[in-house]
Amino acid sequence: MNVLLLAFAIRPETGSEPGVGWNWARAMLERGWTVSVLTRFEHGEHLVSSAHFSHPRLSVYSVGSKRAEALALKIKPLTYIYQIYWQYCAFLEGKRLEKFHRFDFSHSITYAGIRIPSFMPYLRTPFIWGPIGGGEVAPLSLFRGARFRSIIQEFIRITSNTLVKTSPLRILAYHASARILVLTEETKSLIPKSFHHKTRVLPNIGTEVSECSVRIPPESGRVFLFAGRFLYWKGGNIALHAFARHLKNDPTSKLIMAGDGPESSRWRQLARRLGIDHQVQWLGWIAPERLASLMKSADGMLFPSLHDSGGTVVFEAAQRGLPVLCLSLGGPGLVGEKLGYAPVPVGRSIGHAAASLAAKMGAPDFSMPVFSPPRSGRVSLASWDDLLEEAYEGLTDQCAS
Repeated sequence: MNVLLLAFAIRPETGSEPGVGWNWARAMLERGWTVSVLTRFEHGEHLVSSAHFSHPRLSVYSVGSKRAEALALKIKPLTYIYQIYWQYCAFLEGKRLEKFHRFDFSHSITYAGIRIPSFMPYLRTPFIWGPIGGGEVAPLSLFRGARFRSIIQEFIRITSNTLVKTSPLRILAYHASARILVLTEETKSLIPKSFHHKTRVLPNIGTEVSECSVRIPPESGRVFLFAGRFLYWKGGNIALHAFARHLKNDPTSKLIMAGDGPESSRWRQLARRLGIDHQVQWLGWIAPERLASLMKSADGMLFPSLHDSGGTVVFEAAQRGLPVLCLSLGGPGLVGEKLGYAPVPVGRSIGHAAASLAAKMGAPDFSMPVFSPPRSGRVSLASWDDLLEEAYEGLTDQCAS
């Protein structure tokens, strides 16, 4: 197979979206496929300078504008606009490459949100879209207390999702796509039913381990970890409320907050107001190696995100045997169900969600079950190769013929 892979984020030996991009490319190369990667300049330059670039069947093309990319990474509101521009640049580069290469299919794998258009379906090469996310919606009651700006952003998100469902450009792109992969059923609901025959619900992350050991938490003094960007919809405030409730029964417990973002000062103030700041450790951004170490040493991960699509950090924690406590929303909820543990019901308010989380935090044993081989009729969360098998089932045979 000769594949044109669109990966806005791709970086070896990292997690989150960049790690997803690299692991899909690596799994393709291990299958003996030839992979041409279209990515942004920062990640393209890193990949070219790494030892992985010496692979004979891997080619890397950086597209977009180096100056505009740097500006967009500094000014977050420009990121969405730049991603649209980058998608168009990727289309032009793909059109150029088609003159010299015969690709069996192209695939857009990272930062493939339902609200970000792709122009790749209009190439001659069959196009696979996703897994895409962004259709997840949390009850508005869970945004009580959020900044006015955050509430406006949520309303804009909900409104744009409604418009996406009836967008003529999206419908044309769905029609031209060979397959559409989505992260959740909520995102699938935004795609017209006439295209559901080519749509599959699939996670975007696999594992390199066949099983993980069961971790039994101590009876007291439990250490919990929250990791990620400090954004209002990541649910850090819910995690703090839940920890405050748990601390009443386990006063020696500890919460580690790893990350940073716009909500940092508000969450620190909330910890002081709840009287738990002496038991909360704020680390800021940390290296991936240290995060991996924390995942191995902590007793549980708190991740009450309101509308994450992929739940990547949940799966990364699970691979290290770290039990994850999340809400039954979006990607984390879906990943939790597939892994065999029960995500916490959302409830009607922040208080209900926090109470449910706190009850689970104090349970005698909330440890993760061992990984098991994928069963018929269920989405595979086993190896990266199994993930590719599910994503391309039937398509690779068509291309080969």
